[in-house]
Amino acid sequence: MTYFCFIESTQSSVPHMEPLFVDDAETALARTRRLMAEHGSVTVAHVFYLDERIATLTPTDGVS
Repeated sequence: MTYFCFIESTQSSVPHMEPLFVDDAETALARTRRLMAEHGSVTVAHVFYLDERIATLTPTDGVS
């Protein structure tokens, strides 16, 4: 399955898009958290499967 992660940051007005080739939503969220840790200026990340938003993650509170 392919999920997509859009990471917003203070460094750019254009979100970074990352395809996530994983088996399930839980793994997609874990991978997104790792990606967020690599980008020091993250404000929020959105995870999608097809056209459905699965989650919105923030650096301070995890899943919202």
